[in-house]
Amino acid sequence: MHAFLSAILVILALGVSTARASGPAQFPDSSLYQVETDWQRDDGKTMRLAELRGRVRVVSMFFTGCQNLCPMLMGQLKSLERSLPADLKKRVGFVMVSMDVKDDTPDALRKYRKESALSPENWILLRGSADDTRELAALLGVHYTPKQEDGQIGHTGVIAILDREGRIVYKVTGITDQNAFLAELTRNANPEH
Repeated sequence: MHAFLSAILVILALGVSTARASGPAQFPDSSLYQVETDWQRDDGKTMRLAELRGRVRVVSMFFTGCQNLCPMLMGQLKSLERSLPADLKKRVGFVMVSMDVKDDTPDALRKYRKESALSPENWILLRGSADDTRELAALLGVHYTPKQEDGQIGHTGVIAILDREGRIVYKVTGITDQNAFLAELTRNANPEH
């Protein structure tokens, strides 16, 4: 009887450890992927930031109606993408999150993707609720003002590199030194890193 109870306890213990192992993914304390919010992509589907895990990401915030800073940032990011060697391009993705929660609908983001020639393999365009967007902006260090009557949003041009686990490993305000940014991106996307 004692051996039977011991066997039951071992089976129960194994079941508990298996349940724990198959539970929610664990992220480092400093990972942005711990933020459990839902984001809508330009294809209308929703996702969580945790789904970005496994690939180094270049992340910035923008809005499609921007007439000042965003076109410059997008130009810098597209130039960076063009400079990536083919093997590195497979390990790096770009994520742009809209600050304009009212007007940047999936349709508006889809139109922006097409006009900007952003490939779905390398670029993810997201929108979220006002609170979730403000939270992510704070975590990234992006400051922005409410939308003005002219349709513009004043904002900073922070561009961050996230490692495969969602930790911010490098952050700049605009890419003033593309070689330095590329070196940091290469270092973090290196499989041995």
